Amino acid sequence: MLLYVNGDSHSVGHGIVVPHGLTVDDDKFLDIDEAPHPANLPFSYGAILANKLNCNLVCQARSGGSVARAIRTTKQFVYQTQGELFVLIGWPSFEREEWFHNGSWWPINAGGHEALPPTLTTRYKQWVTNLDNTNYSYKQRQPLMLNLIYEFHSWLNNHNVKHLFFNTAQSFQPDLQGTADFGINFVNPYGPWKNDYQFVEHLKNANFTPDSWGHYGKDGHIAWADFLLPHIEKVLVT
Repeated sequence: MLLYVNGDSHSVGHGIVVPHGLTVDDDKFLDIDEAPHPANLPFSYGAILANKLNCNLVCQARSGGSVARAIRTTKQFVYQTQGELFVLIGWPSFEREEWFHNGSWWPINAGGHEALPPTLTTRYKQWVTNLDNTNYSYKQRQPLMLNLIYEFHSWLNNHNVKHLFFNTAQSFQPDLQGTADFGINFVNPYGPWKNDYQFVEHLKNANFTPDSWGHYGKDGHIAWADFLLPHIEKVLVT
């Protein structure tokens, strides 16, 4: 079996050993795009789970990644992969997007962005203004994100791909968009806003201390892997 992990900086193991997320954040690896930093990945929850499950790991998570990117890249991987595959995704913050421009995908999030081409700079400024003025990331984005993730869950089922989802830092609030039935394939997707089954809140409540960017170290990733393992095993036997 192959364990495939996608998501955001928490899933790449940002900062576990070195203060980087992706290879392009380190001058040693500027020629390698969108790959988890090799010093951190072996200590990430995904690598720990792959060892426990005695399988190989592929991690296509991206620091600052979005729900849309995770779905797009996972579908690409499923289409080109043969053999038994287990998909594990920690969903990023709901406000994030990716924009396609001049043949490339550009990650967009409220915390900043890479050097955007001039034609996207104005669009980004307006996007941030909309976030600030309308609470767009939470009230308007949640129904869209829930629908996208549920459609993707159905797509994986139709392709006979076993999978498990969790939220890294946010949970869906049913009073904003209702609910969808993911069965055993989503670890507690719904609020309250802070709950014990999100990656960040789970480790915080277990008294692990994040770094200044909100990322957790080796012990936190071990604890999260231990938490996820019985959920994965339950999916595997169905």
